Amino acid sequence: MADLRFARFIKELIGLDIDSIGASVVEGILRYRQQQAGQADPEAYWQLLQRSAEEVKALVDALLVPETWFFRYGESFTALTRLVWQRLGKQPRRPLRILSLPCSSGEEPYSIVMALLDAGIAAECFQVEAMDISEIQLQRAKLGLYSRNSFRGQHLSFRQRYFSETAAGYQLQPQVLAQVSFRQGNIIDSAATMSSDRYDIIFCRNLLIYFDRATQEQVLSRLMATLSEDGLLFSGPAETTVVMAMGLKPLGMPLAFVFARNQAELQAVKCHARSGSVLTGGAANVAVPDDDKAPAADGLKRLRSWLGRHGGSHGDSTPADTARQGKERSITRRPLAAVPGQPVQHPPHDASLANDANSELELQLQQVRQLADQGQTGRALVLCRQLHQQHAEQPQVLYWLGLLAESGGDRLAAQSWYRKVLYLQPRHTEALGQLAALLEAEGEHVAASRLRARMMETHHG
Repeated sequence: MADLRFARFIKELIGLDIDSIGASVVEGILRYRQQQAGQADPEAYWQLLQRSAEEVKALVDALLVPETWFFRYGESFTALTRLVWQRLGKQPRRPLRILSLPCSSGEEPYSIVMALLDAGIAAECFQVEAMDISEIQLQRAKLGLYSRNSFRGQHLSFRQRYFSETAAGYQLQPQVLAQVSFRQGNIIDSAATMSSDRYDIIFCRNLLIYFDRATQEQVLSRLMATLSEDGLLFSGPAETTVVMAMGLKPLGMPLAFVFARNQAELQAVKCHARSGSVLTGGAANVAVPDDDKAPAADGLKRLRSWLGRHGGSHGDSTPADTARQGKERSITRRPLAAVPGQPVQHPPHDASLANDANSELELQLQQVRQLADQGQTGRALVLCRQLHQQHAEQPQVLYWLGLLAESGGDRLAAQSWYRKVLYLQPRHTEALGQLAALLEAEGEHVAASRLRARMMETHHG
């Protein structure tokens, strides 16, 4: 940046590493706020920032572009319900404490509540707290009124259960609103008030990617200080490396990005999965409490129903959605033998394919997704290569080839596939993110920052 004062100010204020999104993007935001504030030049705007808390808040809101929707990374919520059932079986009388940070406009903490309620877990068995630096986003979250942009994917039956459609948008029901408590806070500020009671589960996803390594470690250290000894941390898909570097261990639940604080807890999860309470019939390694320990027997029955039909999640669906869709999928797909493989991140939903409900390509891509869910990446790759022969210029097929190559450890091939996606669809945000993460890991910081800058430009534009 031409004026490094602003870069240092932003870094100290919210921890943002300017290179993570690109200096040109930040400079554009600063010019926008300068104009909005009626300041003649950068020096005048700098002086305004030194004396106006309101303008500082406005700048923060302009820099933080919330890109969220309900049940984003659906596998995380599937894993959450399994883990919560398991823990309530061990200690059913103490409500679990769950933190969502940053919570943005509320889609994540409310998704946590809906997932647990759908699984039959009584409201008094858990507490959800949500924290964000932006007061504007917190006000929106507390209101619980959402537009169509907050609902993505094909499985939206939860909207019928928990929202009322109004002229202004979709209003969340009081029973969900009441389950979340919100507060304003800045995780990198040492003076920020954190709860004195430790959390059992923390969701902190897609925040660390905007920090440099020192700030990442600072934030993770603060989170671990407030996480219980047997606590669990959910991260974003691009943040797993730094989380593991801090000593947390992945639980091995495909596409959930969930980590245990210590090895003892990881072993407890594995032992519980091998115990007599493990579900069978396609739900291997899924742990739930015994019937006499479950807070809600009817909920446990429903949970077993959807897990029994499908031993994993399906993209952005909720646990209850997965149950309803299981029978339909079994009609069009026969079971396949397991092939060892690595989990991969789901690509975004392609609206151009969804417009045709009977699209054969859409059904085949769903099968690729399902195979990847089940760890059958070998079969997923075979099917994806077949699709590529027929649809050589379909971005979603190319993106899946990149994901599967990356999961198999072939980073060069993955980069090649992602670049082909971006040639055909320059604003494919997930391909931009995946390629940026790969380049960052190889030390190509300038190239990675340019890709993230393109992501920000897409958000703004």
